[in-house]
Amino acid sequence: MEEYRKDAWVEIVERCQKTPAWTRFELNFSCPPRFAPSAKMGAAMGQDPDILEEVCGWVMGAANKNPSGQK
Repeated sequence: MEEYRKDAWVEIVERCQKTPAWTRFELNFSCPPRFAPSAKMGAAMGQDPDILEEVCGWVMGAANKNPSGQK
């Protein structure tokens, strides 16, 4: 779970892909936000189709060698 910031999502994906044990990304957009609601994290993101599409696009664009799944 991350804030609604492209650079943060891309950094996470890139860092994870450097580890040999990482095989896929699963994005969970159903967790209730434990942080500031203004950060649009977790379920707040998943309830906004435009934001959800954008964030999934960021991850898919950065995940050049690993598949991704959303739930």
